[in-house]
Amino acid sequence: MALPQTSISTLALVLALGSFSPALVAQPDAQAAAMEPAAPPTALNFEDRVKRELGVPGGLTAEDVATRATATSWSLEARRAELRAAAANADRATWSYLPRVTVTARYTRLSEVDDGGSALNLVAAPGVAPGATPAPDQLVSVPVSFESLLNQYLLQASIVVPVTDYFLRVAPNRASSVSLERAAAENLAAAEHGAAADAKLLYYRWVQARLNTIVAEQAFEQARAQRGDVEQAVAAGTASRADLLGMEARVAESERSLESFRHLTTQLEEELRIARHDPDGTSYGIGEDVASDSGGAELAEEPRQLFSYALSHRPELKALALRAQGAESSASGERAAYLPRFELFGNAQYENPSSRVFPQQDEFVATWNAGAQLAWTLSDIPGAAAATRSARATAAALRAEHKALEDRVRGEISAALRSLRDARSALRTRERELAAAEESYRVRRLLYQNGRATTVELMNAELALTEARFGSIATRLELRVARVRIDYALGRRASGSKRG
Repeated sequence: MALPQTSISTLALVLALGSFSPALVAQPDAQAAAMEPAAPPTALNFEDRVKRELGVPGGLTAEDVATRATATSWSLEARRAELRAAAANADRATWSYLPRVTVTARYTRLSEVDDGGSALNLVAAPGVAPGATPAPDQLVSVPVSFESLLNQYLLQASIVVPVTDYFLRVAPNRASSVSLERAAAENLAAAEHGAAADAKLLYYRWVQARLNTIVAEQAFEQARAQRGDVEQAVAAGTASRADLLGMEARVAESERSLESFRHLTTQLEEELRIARHDPDGTSYGIGEDVASDSGGAELAEEPRQLFSYALSHRPELKALALRAQGAESSASGERAAYLPRFELFGNAQYENPSSRVFPQQDEFVATWNAGAQLAWTLSDIPGAAAATRSARATAAALRAEHKALEDRVRGEISAALRSLRDARSALRTRERELAAAEESYRVRRLLYQNGRATTVELMNAELALTEARFGSIATRLELRVARVRIDYALGRRASGSKRG
C-alpha cells in the first residue's frame, strides 16, 4: 500500500530502530491528507539522533566492557590469589612423597664431675695366658683410669621412609589438594563468567538509558510543539484555558521525565567507569547497533539438551563436584590413623667422642645404623574417627549443594528461554505498534490543528507514541539481555556484541 507523502518523514523513528512494517492502522480522511504536514520541528532529526548514538566507531560494546571489567576486577584478583594458594598446597602435598631427611649438627659441653680420676683396680697374673690361672701364680693389683672428655661433637644425617603413609596418607591428601586446586580454578572461571555477564547487563542498561533519553527529549519537544498548537487554539477560541493548563502540565511532566533519564544515564555511565576502572570523566559512545538486531537464530536444542550442556559447562557445578571429591579424599587420609605405621630408617653419624668406641677417645669416628619400625599411636584413633566423619559430612553437604544448583540452573535456563522467546515475539508486535502510533499521532495533530480533535485525544496520541518508542527500545535490548542470560545459564560466554 502506497503511503501519502506526509507520512514519510514520520517514519524516521521506524527506520532508525530497525526494519518496521509500513502498514498503518488508518488513513486520514481526504481533507486531512490534503493539509500541509505539521510534524514537530524536531521529528525529522530523530532518525539522525538515533544513528549518531548507535554503532559509533571506537564506541563501547558489551564485549569490551566485559573484557575490561574482568581484567581489572579486584574481586577476581582475590580469586586468582586463592587459586595460587591452592596450587601451592597441591605442590606441598606432592612433595610429601619425599622421604624425611634430617641433618643435625650439635656441640655439647659436659660439666665436670668428681669421679676420683675415673680409676679402678684390676687384678692381673703377669706372664700367664688368658684363662684360669694356677693357684700358686702371683696375682698383681693394677690401677686403671679413663679420661673424661667434656667436649662432644656430632654431625648426623637421618632418613625415614614412611612406607604405609605413602599409600594411606600422602596419596589421599595429595588427591584432595589437587581436587581443591581444580575447584579453585573452576571458582575463578565462575567468577569471571558472572562478572562478564554482569558487565554486559550493565552495558545494556546504560544503552537503554541513553536511548530512552533521546525518546524523552523528543517527547519534551513534541509536548512544547503541542503547547504552541493549543495556544493558537485558545487564541482562536477553539480551545479553553483548561486545555492550555493541561498541556502545560504535560510539558512539565515531559521535562521531569527527561531530567530523570539524564540522571540515570549519568549514574550508569559512572558505574561503567567503576567497572572498567577508567579515569573520572571518561565518556563513552555506543559501539553496538542494537537497532539492527533481527533477533538472531533460534536455539535448535531442546531444553533437556540445553540442561545437559549446562551440566558439563557450568563452572560452579564443576567446582562443587571437585570440592566434594576432595572432601572424600581427605576422609580417606584421616582413616590412616586406624592402622599401624611402618617406616624404614637410617642414620649416619660423625662424632667425637663416638658412642660406639670404648673407652672414649678424643677423635672423630664415622658410624651408621639402619632398621625398620612399626608404630601404632592408639590415642590418635578417636580424633581420626571424628575427622573422618567431619570430612564425609562436608562431602555430603557439597553433593547436596550440587543438586540444589542443578535445580537452579534448570530454572535459569527455562526463564532465559522464555525471556528470549518473549523478546522475539514482542519484537514483531512492537514494529507494528510503533508504526501505528507514529501515524496516529501525525493524524491526530493534523485533526487538532483543524479543530477536529480534542486536546485529550492529541495528548493521548503523543503519550502512545512515546510509550511505543520506549517499548521498541526496551524490546530490542531485552532481546540482547535474554541472550546474555541464556549464555550465562549454559556456562558459555555471551554473544551478540557485534559493532554496528
